[in-house]
Amino acid sequence: MKETQTVFLGVVRNVLEQFAFMFCETTDDKRFTDCKGPFLYASVTFSGSRQAAISLTTSESLCMEMAANILGVDPAELGEESGIDAMKELANIVCGELIPALYGNTEVFDLTVPSAYRIDSGKWLELVADPENLQLWVEDRPMLVSLALAGDGRA
Repeated sequence: MKETQTVFLGVVRNVLEQFAFMFCETTDDKRFTDCKGPFLYASVTFSGSRQAAISLTTSESLCMEMAANILGVDPAELGEESGIDAMKELANIVCGELIPALYGNTEVFDLTVPSAYRIDSGKWLELVADPENLQLWVEDRPMLVSLALAGDGRA
């Protein structure tokens, strides 16, 4: 694994633990192909002296649990868009933590507004099959994370 991917996974892990109170482990698990949706896909990009795109994908149920953890409420108290909001905020925080972890605090980068939307099981399986998506098991549910740096053919 490339050093940038190792840093990226460390940032994702720390943000999940500190922001969402969730724990994860990396895995290469066949259970990812058996997962049922709906799923949420979130992304954010940054640009400056370097450009990159970050994406996070997981089940909507995990996103709702994440939103409840962040807000300190019962998941039943949340509106249906709370999971999407939680995923966008997770992507935003991961990006904000990743930039100084990779490049230090002296450079200035512009971040896009995070976007998130629902995807179906077919798109989930496409993402699972893509070797650029790293697999995490978060609170007994799957999450895919990806960092695409400009110049590596993916950003």
